[in-house]
Amino acid sequence: MKQTWRWFGPGDPVTLKDIRQAGVEGIVTSLHHVPNGNVWTRSEIRKRIELLSKYDYDWDVVESLPVHKSIKTGNSDRDMYIRNYIRSLENLSDEGVNHVVYNFMALTDWTRTDLDFYEPDGAKTIRYDAVDIACFDIFILKRKDAEKDYDPDTVKEAEKRNAELDRISRKRLIKIILMGLPGTVDDIPLEEFRKKLEIYHRLGKEGLRRNFSWFMEKVLPVAKKLNIILSIHADDPPFSIFGLPRIVSTREDLEYITGAFNSDSNALCFCTGTFGANKSNNVLKMLENFSGRISFVHLRNVKKEPDGSFYESKIFEGSLDMTAIVKLLVIEQKNRGFDCPIPFRPDHGQSVMKDFEQQTYPGYPAIGRLKALAELRGLIKAFEHTL
Repeated sequence: MKQTWRWFGPGDPVTLKDIRQAGVEGIVTSLHHVPNGNVWTRSEIRKRIELLSKYDYDWDVVESLPVHKSIKTGNSDRDMYIRNYIRSLENLSDEGVNHVVYNFMALTDWTRTDLDFYEPDGAKTIRYDAVDIACFDIFILKRKDAEKDYDPDTVKEAEKRNAELDRISRKRLIKIILMGLPGTVDDIPLEEFRKKLEIYHRLGKEGLRRNFSWFMEKVLPVAKKLNIILSIHADDPPFSIFGLPRIVSTREDLEYITGAFNSDSNALCFCTGTFGANKSNNVLKMLENFSGRISFVHLRNVKKEPDGSFYESKIFEGSLDMTAIVKLLVIEQKNRGFDCPIPFRPDHGQSVMKDFEQQTYPGYPAIGRLKALAELRGLIKAFEHTL
């Protein structure tokens, strides 16, 4: 397995020099400065490749090449955006980059309610609180009939939570939840968020899946011709929030994606922490069932709570059996042969020690991820020598 690291580009406080010292073998990055839907030009791609090469790195995985909302919602201008997407794939291929991660999430790319959740030892992590989500949805966003999506106990707790929120706490909760909107820099009014939600409500799961199928029919033949692997990432979290449809959250979803589009270019970016946040998902079974279709792995653990809340725990202290997960992955690697290493990266590390002195993207501190990588590296080496 190949150890990789997600790097957010020249503005990332975790520098390529830092990453090189960590002994990482590959880089996962994206052109975050290019607006969603625009073509990634060969010159911009080449700039990134040349920057990585100064530290003896190749661009192993693109994470991610965003799918424009017009494609997801089936807007009348989607043909233009699909042409741009295909052109970006062609340009990546021309520059020798052939592994692309994407998602097909409705509206948000990720959702959390607390970016400063502390474990007893002082390590900081990020958390999804089911009551905070219900509080936001029912009493702040005031989505029509939102209370019907929650059990009575959660509604009661959300009402209590809403009464306890002061102006600053309320504003903070709104800001954190809306951070998951792709391409969002400035705060957006709640009314605009409601309007965006309504588009996906009307679309529903079948409509979103239909648009996903249209996308795949357009891009898969191109990807296959270019020898590009397209790896889809799970919905985060992998269950419906705010009434949004989900199509990459469960075993059934993966069966549809891999069954309906049987192509070597159609692969899975398997995020253990994302799939693991759904209490109905058996991550080990999913790994066993889809191991042959997995092209990239995000390794992180989550601590799940009875009400559906979860936080991102230390790598071996969460609800998932990370040792068993890594064992399955090493077995799959041996079956494939070591000349085609499966890339993986530590995902959403906890902030520890000197991490508190840097302002990084939520979930991406330097030392916390390095700690997780060192633990995973040791486990992988042990299994490679004993299995």
